[in-house]
Amino acid sequence: MRSIALFGGTFNPVHYGHLHFARACLERFLFEELWLIPACIPPHKVAEDLASERDRLEMLRLGISGESRMRVSDVEYRLGGKSYTIYTLEQLSREEPDGEFTLLIGSDMLLSFDRWFRWEEILQRARLLAAARMERDLPLLQKKRDSFGSLAERVTIAEIPVLPLSSTEIREAIRAGKDCRPLLPDTVADYIREKGLYRKKEVFYDQNRS
Repeated sequence: MRSIALFGGTFNPVHYGHLHFARACLERFLFEELWLIPACIPPHKVAEDLASERDRLEMLRLGISGESRMRVSDVEYRLGGKSYTIYTLEQLSREEPDGEFTLLIGSDMLLSFDRWFRWEEILQRARLLAAARMERDLPLLQKKRDSFGSLAERVTIAEIPVLPLSSTEIREAIRAGKDCRPLLPDTVADYIREKGLYRKKEVFYDQNRS
């Protein structure tokens, strides 16, 4: 079996917070691969200013360039419609029958996980790795995990420091004409500029930077 971590989201755009989390999970848990999966239509929230599927896929590919153990999967684009995790896992199980999957989620997602569509089946098909931002979050997350009964053993909670970045804040900064290069890879920033994504203003970049 191949140990594969699955990291889903809108990635609108991908930024250093996403990449820091992915690298930390790879280093600490030694997955063979980590797949980043952009959602087609997020089922649990309204995605504002959502870049096209092609643009989000390309930004992810640019963002992980040089990361030998990361890859981008377009499985949710191919499935179409709302990107429910159970459908993604069913499809990946058909495509990768030797894959042993672990879903990577944040602490807020764990607290609402038992409201996800067919959540019990998700845990039967994949393990869950929930990241606690701080040690003081652990008791609450452990209590939530314990409420899953016999499926609790499928859930791992680990303290994994995160970078407090938000794609929403980045999009707002771009619209305001601020320089966002410190928040995301240069290759992604260049792509946003070239494609005019998120209603970029001309002063988005430092014109003196070569």
